[in-house]
Amino acid sequence: MKSNVQYKSYSAMRTVSKIYSFLGWLTLIGTVIFALIVLVNGMSVRGYYSSSLVTVAITVGSVLFTGGMMALGLLFVAQLIQVFLELVENSRDQTELLRRMAREQSDVR
Repeated sequence: MKSNVQYKSYSAMRTVSKIYSFLGWLTLIGTVIFALIVLVNGMSVRGYYSSSLVTVAITVGSVLFTGGMMALGLLFVAQLIQVFLELVENSRDQTELLRRMAREQSDVR
């Protein structure tokens, strides 16, 4: 049950969560762009030796994996902060509901 009251507390944590989310997406986009640059530069090498193609493939894979894990970590922290904030809000809502129910119960008696 959502109450009509919007909780504006923990504004610093909300800001930190947004910053982590922004950095996560920025990291992911930068990783893809960097991997494409490495791929294009690696493919433009004259001669197309099979060993250089394997090296390019390994490098691109490493860049995508490392950058993806970094972005995933940043987005995970952002979501974790949001979960904690929602838990606080839900706890407050439940406390208010229980108080109201206790008041109604005591009024009936």
